Amino acid sequence: MKVLVNGQSHEVTVINLTRERATFEISGRRFQVEVEREVPVRGAPPVSGSRKGASKKVQVEAGQAAVTAPIPGLVIEVAVSVGASVTEGQLLGKLEAMKMQNSILAPCAGVVEQVTVSVGDEVNDGQLLFAIRIPSS
Repeated sequence: MKVLVNGQSHEVTVINLTRERATFEISGRRFQVEVEREVPVRGAPPVSGSRKGASKKVQVEAGQAAVTAPIPGLVIEVAVSVGASVTEGQLLGKLEAMKMQNSILAPCAGVVEQVTVSVGDEVNDGQLLFAIRIPSS
């Protein structure tokens, strides 16, 4: 898309957009900004309460939550292992992207069934990081 900044037209490519951040590219340079107002993201679960830093990329299917990378980056911390019980909002791991650390938080309570990354791994946007089994009610 084209945007007008200070009277000059620029070609802008949106790389990633979440409720809290936007990553875009202008003339080959990437920028990350915080979103001032909530932006609806198709396919993201509704956010209840304040869960700043929580991964917004979550798919829930058949009693399991798949937590995926919200942005491309480098895994700098894995805080849980398979079999661990987690609570909603608990730290699962951290990604570093553009010199910023992004906490990946549990979207729900459950048991970690799968950890697909290790410290030092480079991940792509949308790549599966953790799978959490949700206890049946």
